[in-house]
Amino acid sequence: MIDKAAWFIKCDNCQKEYDIPKDAPVRLEQVYGEERLVLEFRPECPSCNMQNSRIANKISNLDSPRS
Repeated sequence: MIDKAAWFIKCDNCQKEYDIPKDAPVRLEQVYGEERLVLEFRPECPSCNMQNSRIANKISNLDSPRS
């Protein structure tokens, strides 16, 4: 099982970060030599409604806020 809380999406348009929906289908893949979380669909930013990349970013330290 994949811990989606360890990953986030950064909007390509407004640069805001948001969580991956709990019901979003995802898988881990090797992307550019790194293991990345890939969504099955292009997520839509809740702030500006722009569709974004399907590749999520990993939170580097779960104890600190995202930067």
